[in-house]
Amino acid sequence: EQRGGLFRLIFASLFFGAALSTKWIGLAFLAAALLLSLRQRKFGAMAILIAGSLFAYVTTFFIFFGQFSGGFLTDRFSFDAVPALAYPKPWDVSEAISFLPSYTEIMYRANYSVAEHRWSSRPWQWPLGQGIVGMWDRGTRSLVLGPNIVGWGTVCIGVIFAGAMFVYRRLPQPALFALAGYGIGFLPFFIIGRPFFLYHYFIALTFGWLLAPWALGQLKKIIAPQTTHRRFFGIFFILLGAGFLLAFRHTYGI
Repeated sequence: EQRGGLFRLIFASLFFGAALSTKWIGLAFLAAALLLSLRQRKFGAMAILIAGSLFAYVTTFFIFFGQFSGGFLTDRFSFDAVPALAYPKPWDVSEAISFLPSYTEIMYRANYSVAEHRWSSRPWQWPLGQGIVGMWDRGTRSLVLGPNIVGWGTVCIGVIFAGAMFVYRRLPQPALFALAGYGIGFLPFFIIGRPFFLYHYFIALTFGWLLAPWALGQLKKIIAPQTTHRRFFGIFFILLGAGFLLAFRHTYGI
């Protein structure tokens, strides 16, 4: 069992690193796992999580530099924050590793050069699904990335309910972990000074969905104690499907 737990921990660390290398908001997954390990005083697990994530992060960019050496960003996505880059030699490990810190610094500065956009939104708008992101536009025809208001509303209610239970110290450990992950994935955006988009909420939303089953189960005991679990959750999934059907013709629906 311990060996199986070690393998799962290693795989988790690699996935955390892959998420981080795709989008820096993926750091919330790693941060939540580290916080849980710290709470349980599992320092060895913390070391594995950090080492595995770092390995996956560096490996991803090593492959990227090898595939797109020659100034990929300046050729196709040139903007003021990105100078002309002298990429390392393809598949040269030492050059790729030495180049990565400079490349990371440029990405950091580029993040703070993002201008206001008509699709940008503010963090306080996300829990209730206010804001959309245009995916493509062809004259009068368009598709947007928009929320399923039933699902996002459920997450919002669940987080508020879990927060109240935390105050009264009635929150079980799995729900506490999901609530902490939601906070890690959401609250930092209030202090970062740059425009954001709806997809920046996705990490927090993932933790919110982990929290939702417990919150719905607790709310059922309060608002519909005589209703069976099958009927209560059946009604919920019907409403969730209806929320998608109302908007599916013009949105990718999330």
